[in-house]
Amino acid sequence: MEKIAQALGKDVEFFLKDSISIPEINHFTLNKIAFYAGEPSKKQERIANQLMELMENIDEVISAKSRFENISKG
Repeated sequence: MEKIAQALGKDVEFFLKDSISIPEINHFTLNKIAFYAGEPSKKQERIANQLMELMENIDEVISAKSRFENISKG
């Protein structure tokens, strides 16, 4: 919890509150993952974007591997 709090720029007490306010999200797209992380700093936002790019690249590699395996079987 300490590491997560530090990454979010919060104290551990942040997680011990009775209620956490989460803003309403009015629209979703099918290929998006959403979570609320408070008000991230520019550095935290940059890291989050890099993680999303990494996940997209991993997905592309796994999809390509599957396609190649299917081609080799056929």
